[in-house]
Amino acid sequence: MTDKEIIEKQKKEIQDYKDAYLRKNAEFNTFKKRKEEEYAKAKETILADFLSKLLKVKSELELALIHSEAQNFIEGIKIIDNKIENLVKEEGIEVIETNGKFNPEIHDGISIGSDLEKENEEILQTFSKGYLFKGKTLIPAKVMVNKIK
Repeated sequence: MTDKEIIEKQKKEIQDYKDAYLRKNAEFNTFKKRKEEEYAKAKETILADFLSKLLKVKSELELALIHSEAQNFIEGIKIIDNKIENLVKEEGIEVIETNGKFNPEIHDGISIGSDLEKENEEILQTFSKGYLFKGKTLIPAKVMVNKIK
């Protein structure tokens, strides 16, 4: 094989590798775009399902407001509260426990109290519930924390 033939062979190999690279790159870009579209569609479907459930509860709240006689109103609000609680549980939401020791990862200490009968850093009062979503803090519980001086 002459030098010229070797060079031509190497040029052809380089061109073949370049063509293969360009094809694989195009295939990857197509795959990536398809996956992004599938992800966006799945996200939209999940959101639409959740919003549909939430809007059903909203309709019941509006109905309760229309018929707002004292006792019926209170009962209607309790029913709606239970439905919302069940809805969010179905979606993987858990209420954060507020009995025991303060944990800054899941509790928001918005007040300090002092109770010698309780341990230091123990939660004395809950101002609002907190929620976990799949084990991660979604909304921290707002609590009063015991500080013994």
